[in-house]
Amino acid sequence: MATPPPFTMPPPPSEGSRPGSGAGKTCLIAGIVVLGLCVVLILVSALFFRNVWGQVSATASCMGTFEAVHGAMLAYSMENDDRLPLAANWQQSTEKYYSRLHEKLKGEGMPKDFLPAAPGEPLQCKWEGRSTGIAYNLEIAGAKVQEIETPEKAVLLFETDTIGVSQSKKFEERPKANAPRIFYNERDWIVYYVEGNKNPFERDSTTEVDFNIDPKDALEPDQGPQPKGD
Repeated sequence: MATPPPFTMPPPPSEGSRPGSGAGKTCLIAGIVVLGLCVVLILVSALFFRNVWGQVSATASCMGTFEAVHGAMLAYSMENDDRLPLAANWQQSTEKYYSRLHEKLKGEGMPKDFLPAAPGEPLQCKWEGRSTGIAYNLEIAGAKVQEIETPEKAVLLFETDTIGVSQSKKFEERPKANAPRIFYNERDWIVYYVEGNKNPFERDSTTEVDFNIDPKDALEPDQGPQPKGD
């Protein structure tokens, strides 16, 4: 009978192939580092886009609020002998017109974050860590629109540091340096004239920012002739 060969122990694994050491350990560490960098990159990107979206939506909402108030005031004048509202309670006097414009924008599918301030609330703009309000120029309150000599230069509404309902005060030019910044860049204070407005986001610009809001859209819809009874 043949004798089986003697049992021998297999050779130990080399240093480069031993688990947890050498090349294997280096690959594991590199994988963890890459994974960590990917997580950090995703978080930074999410925070960046969240910040961008917040500033874009806040800017759209602010300009939309100004535009809707501007349209509501002109609509008010159309139904009140061409006169702008009086300074006292002007927001309440124009609320029905403002509400119609707000509903129109809402019905057009505008994102919620882009919508103007809700009717009846203090009219304000929310910036990064700062809020501003809207004031009505006392010097033009109650005036007839057709009698204003230069409506493209007559200030109707302007941005202010205070927030409240039916704010009205005399308009005064303010330095750009004190205005809220947009994307960390300097901008001008928002000013709306009886006709149009200047672009606050372009330095030294008087280019109009048009949101295509027609004051006539704030008027009571025409019901047409009512049918006669039998």
